[in-house]
Amino acid sequence: MNLITMAAALLAMPIPALAAGEGEGVSLADFQAAGRQRLLRADANGDAKISKEEWAAGRKNAKRDPSRMFGRLDANGDGQLEASEIDTLLARRFKRLDANGDGMVMPEERTAGRKAADD
Repeated sequence: MNLITMAAALLAMPIPALAAGEGEGVSLADFQAAGRQRLLRADANGDAKISKEEWAAGRKNAKRDPSRMFGRLDANGDGQLEASEIDTLLARRFKRLDANGDGMVMPEERTAGRKAADD
């Protein structure tokens, strides 16, 4: 399993400009802010980090093993997903979605990325 597969769930996140169908697209900063906000909903104790337990609790119905996914995302191996680790994952995903490399993810790029992740 690679980061593309692991991040496929992030494609469902509500990114304001894309969710509204606006034609301007979304910048990396906005993409990261929306993704970080969505993922940090799992932060039950409010420490701005996601523990392995919080991650697993938020993914009870996941198709893949949440522990394995967490281990791959926890770059520094401290048992916590921090904002920098989440931002790194989102930056990789953004780069893959930004097909034309203009620094903006347009609605059609997101749709194409979603289809590719489903394959």
